[in-house]
Amino acid sequence: MHLSGNITRGVFFCVRAYATLFLSEEERNEHMLSKIITYGIWGTKSFKIDLETNISRGIPEFNVVGQGDVSIKEARVRVRTAINNSGYKFPNGRIAVNLAPAGLRKEGAFLDLPMAVGILAAGGEVKCSCINKCAIIGELSLNGSVRPSVGVLIRLAQAAKDGALHAIIPCENANEALNVKELNVFPVRSLKEAVSILNSITVKTQGMNRGCLDKWGNMEAQSNEDKLRNDE
Repeated sequence: MHLSGNITRGVFFCVRAYATLFLSEEERNEHMLSKIITYGIWGTKSFKIDLETNISRGIPEFNVVGQGDVSIKEARVRVRTAINNSGYKFPNGRIAVNLAPAGLRKEGAFLDLPMAVGILAAGGEVKCSCINKCAIIGELSLNGSVRPSVGVLIRLAQAAKDGALHAIIPCENANEALNVKELNVFPVRSLKEAVSILNSITVKTQGMNRGCLDKWGNMEAQSNEDKLRNDE
């Protein structure tokens, strides 16, 4: 049994080394790095998380480190599927995601959206000049839609204290997010919307205000009513 395990590991590393032989020196050293800002909750306080993503050449793998709980480890499935179903290509390489600071435990699926954005940013799909001033929060469905997260108000209040300018958050959390006056709030319904907004904003871009939110909510309600009528 022990010998069989050693043989299996030996074969794996031989295959990896063999595959590397076909890469040029430039390709072996090539890597893409991004950093996304999000916020976790510890007790009654929120803390900043630097979500660092590195994509390098090699046999495909996707690892998340930095004391994430089970839901964060499961995020690898949600994020990969959401990226593919949103029309983007999931990178074919070695992906390492680091949740810093590593000493604090992170819990919940709120890291799905920032993780997906981090991977797309490292791969060149997201090109935002002020991404280091954007706090991103949200859970992803497999189809790429964004689900609401808990504790958005406390997270964004801390983000504002830390000097963030913008917040990308789920639409369902927009009402509470707008209580943080210091931030430009951008509610999103999908990963694709988040990418579109990030690729268009600058440090001076204004977010949604409460008047726009009310108007947007009325439009959504009207749209839902029209769908119901059509279904009948």
